Amino acid sequence: MQTVGKPPLDALQRPANSASHAQLKLDTIWRYVFSEVVSPTILGCCLRLVFLMNAIFELAELAIKKDLSIRSVVTICSITSPESLR
Repeated sequence: MQTVGKPPLDALQRPANSASHAQLKLDTIWRYVFSEVVSPTILGCCLRLVFLMNAIFELAELAIKKDLSIRSVVTICSITSPESLR
């Protein structure tokens, strides 16, 4: 038997569901924003680490010379980190 009327629509011709279309658009926006934000963030973290290298080496030298415990090193690091981040 043949059906009378319009032929069935294939997947490419079907009208887009507004919810799935909006979700796809939102996913595309987030992917674009994420790709634009990730590389500068990683670069900034690497540069911050480079700038902190001097403070890290001084702290390591102090810890080795004075034979400090891990707790003391962490305490000194947390106290001096705001100053070294300027």
